[in-house]
Amino acid sequence: MLKYLLFYILSIYFSYLAIGLLLSKGYVQSSVLGKIGEILQILMGILFALLAIYYFRDYLILRQNKGKQLKTQLGSRTKSFIEERLKNSISKGSMLSPIASGFIVAVLSFSCTGQIYVATLFYVLSKEVFSSSMLAYLLFYNLMLILPLLVFTFLIYKGKKLFKISLAISKRMKTIKLITSIFFTLISVYILVSILL
Repeated sequence: MLKYLLFYILSIYFSYLAIGLLLSKGYVQSSVLGKIGEILQILMGILFALLAIYYFRDYLILRQNKGKQLKTQLGSRTKSFIEERLKNSISKGSMLSPIASGFIVAVLSFSCTGQIYVATLFYVLSKEVFSSSMLAYLLFYNLMLILPLLVFTFLIYKGKKLFKISLAISKRMKTIKLITSIFFTLISVYILVSILL
């Protein structure tokens, strides 16, 4: 089971990396920064502010124990589809199955995680042209995206019960949402203030 999960996670990683590289290439080819870069920075500042509001709203919802009303999460149909794909990947016993499933999941979950990914990517690109350091950033950023999956897989491999892991995460969800909201607020303020100075 472990090897299937690892192939599944690696597939998600490289799928996100491919999306990042395609977006970077398209951005670099379509603009020569200048005024476009300034406008983009303003848009990024506004976008991060909106994300901060969304996550703070989720924090308030969780405080009222209304988790089903959360905005920053995948839809129930998408979640069910992802779970079904993962179960099928393990049961079929083929290496191609978890790889294909990982790609599909990456594309579907991009609607949730992509907003942060694209915003961060375009902001960094507005500061510098695509280079080897930019590639290193992409590799690191995508590693951070799959890190929770790796930790989750490691805990299961070590014999931790799935229910206990989910319960531990859900208990800390309010704190996670609040910290994320503060993080996006700081980024938004930094971007908008740096434009004015």
